[in-house]
Amino acid sequence: MPLGSESRDILNNFQYGSLNAEFNEISFYASKSDATYWKLKSHLASLKSKIKELRTSNEGDKNRPFSAEKKASIVKDSFIVKTKGAPNTSVNKGVKSRKCGYCKQDGHTIQKCARMPC
Repeated sequence: MPLGSESRDILNNFQYGSLNAEFNEISFYASKSDATYWKLKSHLASLKSKIKELRTSNEGDKNRPFSAEKKASIVKDSFIVKTKGAPNTSVNKGVKSRKCGYCKQDGHTIQKCARMPC
């Protein structure tokens, strides 16, 4: 019985996860010594080339995990747009000096104003 695309995706994810768990365990044990590391590395290189040959011989397979159809259906991040509101001004107007709130003169504030009645 043929699987629907959604069921096939679930099966592919399950198979990927299962293989990933197996390879993680194998990698853990192989990394414990140099001899097992290099032996596994050579076996994996051989296995990888065999798997690639199988993939190229099955080019008609529409359920490939990285097919053009699947890449087209991936939702990507949206573009960042400017928000509403007044535009930012990049003109430097200089540093404003403090003005007194009472006499409106520069150089002091209302707390130090000489004209302020006590």
